[in-house]
Amino acid sequence: MVSPFRRLLLLQSFLHPRLYPQRKVPAYEGHWDKMIKVPSEGGKTVLRTNIFNSKAALRQISLRNVPYTDNSMGLAFYNCQNLYTVEGINPNVTNMSYTFSDCKNLNQSINLPASAETMTGTFENCTSFNSTIQIPVGVTSVINLFANCTTYNQPIEFPDYVEAMHGAFLNCTSFNQPVNFPSLVTDLSFTFQGCSNFNQPVNFPSNIIAFQNTFEGCSNFNQPVNFPNAVKQMPSCFKGCSNFNQTFSIPANVSSLDSVFDNCSSLNVSFNISNNITGLYNTFRNCITFNSPLNIQRGYRDWDNTFRDCLSLDQNINL
Repeated sequence: MVSPFRRLLLLQSFLHPRLYPQRKVPAYEGHWDKMIKVPSEGGKTVLRTNIFNSKAALRQISLRNVPYTDNSMGLAFYNCQNLYTVEGINPNVTNMSYTFSDCKNLNQSINLPASAETMTGTFENCTSFNSTIQIPVGVTSVINLFANCTTYNQPIEFPDYVEAMHGAFLNCTSFNQPVNFPSLVTDLSFTFQGCSNFNQPVNFPSNIIAFQNTFEGCSNFNQPVNFPNAVKQMPSCFKGCSNFNQTFSIPANVSSLDSVFDNCSSLNVSFNISNNITGLYNTFRNCITFNSPLNIQRGYRDWDNTFRDCLSLDQNINL
């Protein structure tokens, strides 16, 4: 049994070095199987950003609204693989980047700080996480927010100030919920890559320019898509979407369709391909049922593997 005094010393060893500059406490031999409460020290305690980083024994913690240095909880609980309860996050925290990354057992609805602005990778690799959260209204970045959260499948609403969300649901293999796209977002690259269950209607804002690998590996996805005119990049956008069978207008600013429909084994619809598209590398590779007319305007192109293994194709192609 570890005495309360010894437990306090242990926690103090994690606190801000200006308050406890020389304190050294021997490694804690017990089990943190009870709620750890951070001492407030009369309001003077300030926590370092990564004080509990990789503390495998940590299971439950109450932060009791204690402030963090520079209002940052970046990597605060990174790789705390047994952590499952966190409460009392200071409401003034602005940086939540990778705060719970690699917390494999975390599956709690977290009360996020109202002042949060950055949530890049906050729950990345939290493979058990499947709880609802409310993203604070001032958040601008949700890049890789739920990346590799293979269990996650909860409704989510992104606030209007979000500007960056590429990779937000990367490899969320269970995810199948409607997603809103704030009007400030310009890049949806890798957003749903590997979301093999995802099959929801999508409505994109007008200023998105990048769709690189956006739906790659979304094997269930088969929804109508309407790309904004501003789009410039869409390589591998639907690669591996084995159920996808939708046609759409290719935006005028797109110059390459490299691997866009690679391994879309159900695809069998027509497309108009203008002469400003010069890249067709692997575009229809392994589209084994594809046999629809293509209106391809003449022009120089990279034709490498464009129709490789299109076993059903029997159409005249303008080269």
